[in-house]
Amino acid sequence: MSDPRETGTTSRWLDAMQAGERYNLEQAEAANAEGTKKRRRSALETASGSAGRMAGSLSKVARENRKAERAAQAAEREAAREHAKQIKPRNDKPRVERDDKLRLKETLGHITFDSTEVWAWYVVAGVSLGFSPIDEIESTINSDAVAYAALQGRRIRVRTSTRPYSVRQWARDTYDDAKAAGNPVDAFGNVYLPNTQRHMQAMSFSEKFVYLGVRISTYRSYSNDAPRELNHLRSTIEGIGQGLATSSLRTTPATPEDMEWLIRRSVALGLPMPRIGAVANYEREDIPELEAMAHWTGDPMRKHITVSGKVPGVDDELEMKVTVLTLGRLSDQAIPQQNQTGWMQRTDKLGFPVEWVATIDVVPEEKTQNWIRGRMDLIRDQMKHYVDEHQIEAPPSLNRQLALGSGIQGELESDHGGSAIRTVGWYRVAISAPNEKLLSDRVAKAKQVYGARADLVETPNQYHCAREFIPNEPLATTAHRRRMSVVTLGAAIPHGTAEVGDRCGITLGYTAGSAMRAVAWHPHWDMELRHRSGLLICAGGLGSGKTNVSGWIVAQSAMSGVQWSVLDPSDRLGRLCKLPELEGHTRYINLMKGRAGELSPYRVVAEPRREHFPDGQEGDVEWEREISDAQGTRRSLMNDILYSFLTRAQRENPVTDSVLTRALEEVPPLRDSSPTQVLTALEKIANGEIHNDLQSEHRIKARDLVYIYNRIAQTPTGKLIFPPADAPPLDEFEEDDVLLTVYTLNGMAVPSEQDIAMDKIDERTRLSMSIMTLAAWLVQSRIYLGSPSRRKGLLIDEGKTITSLSAGKTLMTKTATDSRKFNLRAILCSQNVTHFDVDSSSVDSLSNLVGAALIGHTEGEIEAAAALKILRAPVGQGYEAILKTLRPPKQREQITRDLDGKMVSSTAEDDSPRHFIFWDGRHSPERIVIDLSSFPALKAALDSRPGAYDTPVGEKEGDAA
Repeated sequence: MSDPRETGTTSRWLDAMQAGERYNLEQAEAANAEGTKKRRRSALETASGSAGRMAGSLSKVARENRKAERAAQAAEREAAREHAKQIKPRNDKPRVERDDKLRLKETLGHITFDSTEVWAWYVVAGVSLGFSPIDEIESTINSDAVAYAALQGRRIRVRTSTRPYSVRQWARDTYDDAKAAGNPVDAFGNVYLPNTQRHMQAMSFSEKFVYLGVRISTYRSYSNDAPRELNHLRSTIEGIGQGLATSSLRTTPATPEDMEWLIRRSVALGLPMPRIGAVANYEREDIPELEAMAHWTGDPMRKHITVSGKVPGVDDELEMKVTVLTLGRLSDQAIPQQNQTGWMQRTDKLGFPVEWVATIDVVPEEKTQNWIRGRMDLIRDQMKHYVDEHQIEAPPSLNRQLALGSGIQGELESDHGGSAIRTVGWYRVAISAPNEKLLSDRVAKAKQVYGARADLVETPNQYHCAREFIPNEPLATTAHRRRMSVVTLGAAIPHGTAEVGDRCGITLGYTAGSAMRAVAWHPHWDMELRHRSGLLICAGGLGSGKTNVSGWIVAQSAMSGVQWSVLDPSDRLGRLCKLPELEGHTRYINLMKGRAGELSPYRVVAEPRREHFPDGQEGDVEWEREISDAQGTRRSLMNDILYSFLTRAQRENPVTDSVLTRALEEVPPLRDSSPTQVLTALEKIANGEIHNDLQSEHRIKARDLVYIYNRIAQTPTGKLIFPPADAPPLDEFEEDDVLLTVYTLNGMAVPSEQDIAMDKIDERTRLSMSIMTLAAWLVQSRIYLGSPSRRKGLLIDEGKTITSLSAGKTLMTKTATDSRKFNLRAILCSQNVTHFDVDSSSVDSLSNLVGAALIGHTEGEIEAAAALKILRAPVGQGYEAILKTLRPPKQREQITRDLDGKMVSSTAEDDSPRHFIFWDGRHSPERIVIDLSSFPALKAALDSRPGAYDTPVGEKEGDAA
């Protein structure tokens, strides 16, 4: 019996065979039918071949046209998508990371990369507006607004940071410069520089740097290939960089050093001196090392975070507390009408480091218009709800909002320069301190700077808000979003700074206007490097500090090897000769006890030396011309001195002029001539021995003049001008190595300013004025000794007395014109700028010869106007009031408690530092504080209060020149 399974298999196989036959039959029938169809189609194609070929050629052209059009549309859509990737963020909502990993992945030059975004960083040029006119500040704000408006559609970051002032570099450059120019005293490197360095470090001076980051793209086409990504975006980056460089911001691409500081300063936020590593690009493998450089810790809901890290020169790890404040409500900023500093710049005056970061979206104009329309529609609906549905008047706030929206809409529609572009931004301020108590005090001071004009809010999310200071980190929170125009943003002036002074040379103090910066100034670079005049005008009222600042400049530069000659009529600077640091390098001379003929008008005018002129015939001609000028100056000076002893009526008599002219012609204008020879000539005219063509009235006048001059010549002071006829000639001046020579006229009565102006002066006072003028000529003549290239200095005080005579005005002009030729820094001091001829077209005007100025406390409209012209500042725009605030009150009130706890009021002498407006001839003027704290001995020596000069300076080193 067969297997049932086998029987079933056979049956199924037979069925399949039969089915296959049926399938074959069906396939054969289908093939016959298909063949019939093909034959029919072939017949039709053969019949219509010619017509088909004609239609095909036409359709081919149409297809090619449609294909080209589709390709162009596709390219346009691709370009639009690529542009949207770079400008429009895919998602700008805050992204909070869970760990300490930086989003920054690598850097190439001034470009930073993360996983999705590409940023370009630029350094904004500083601008000094601390003492600028209102029109100039407004122009700067509007120009910056246009520069920001050019970045519409992009996200930018304004990052301000500070670097500690390089005190070590200043000291090294100053010492090397002094060593190369001459022989500084030993105390310059052993005492002065170390003391000044310690003082400057204690003051925590810093230099401000402002970075502008521009987001180039929010999408990376080559996520793992930064060079290729940079090459892909190069044209965009170059276009943005060129636009910013030519704008008022004057940006430059950040250098590798700038990027190194920005990144490390941000990662080590709050640490005073983050270590600087190798200046190179950051690759992906370098980021972990950067993350480990500082450690951030923060507790939930705390108002600060703790940043710790290693600092060069410190063995232990340094720890700082950091608080991040966010700009809340911001009221209208009347800049510069009410405040000349920008609203971001005001923190520069706090005296401790403050960091800013502002994340700003510059909104495109069309987007702003759409947003304004939506807001205005919403406001109108609300007003309609009040009026139509409830029949009540709409709240005034809605009317104000509608008017504000209409105003913005009108600005956008009428603006053609971009100043109406709007921005959306978040503004953070980071304040650091070593402990919580000091941090709390600094936060309070920062809030006090803004008062009711702005709110600085302490945000709860401190950790992530602080991370916004690191490049490429995301926005932590959208709270406190501030909407403003680019003009309001421009009024922030984050790059406002103080530029006055140099980074080398003596220290004057620090700025006190828009920022607090150290002011170092090189007194001789104007002549040596910049080919400018060496004349410095120092003016200020009583108690303004002229003596302090003048003596401070003289003492510092004398220690550096500069040879100074000082005319100090009031004997306030004589104590500089007793400073231990200058021992053996000073000479103190009381001209009132000098030798007969010491101040002869012929002698005080220096004789030009042949070795000071070029070799050859051209040098001979120039030397002879200078000799001729010196002789003319002697005769003119002698004539002026003779006239100064006469009353106004005698001076205005034409007979006097005729007689004195004849007498002066009898004396050769040589340096060894004597004024007594002029008296002898006058006596001969009176006796009729010479000039017989003169009338009797001339001889009578000559006799009167001889009587006047002989009476003066018999006085002890008069002998300084008119030596006896048989007096031996005085020795010539000789060059020496004395660095500081102080000439004083101690004991001479200096006339008051009012007496000089009203010409109510007696014979003794007129003699004092002549002595002052001749003493100034004597001091000035010493600059012609030795090599013209040697650094020299000249300080002349009491300028009002000297300039009262025409000979004194000539002296001022000659000093200013010769300053560059003889490498001379000349300082002319007086109580008011009006004592100098700075606002006229006369030959003795100093208007174009002033190279620098120090202006102290100034009262009076005329005096303030003259001071402002010296400072190159406009008159009548409110700066006159600033000049009246430069001196603190002489006495200040002190509130104390007695033993019973009662409040007791008392007054004390105010010895606070004096303020000056300093113009260095190159930068805008700045308000500075004269700080002598680094040199207590010098500060005590310059104390000009009553009682400070009870002990006279000894004259054992020489009583005469």
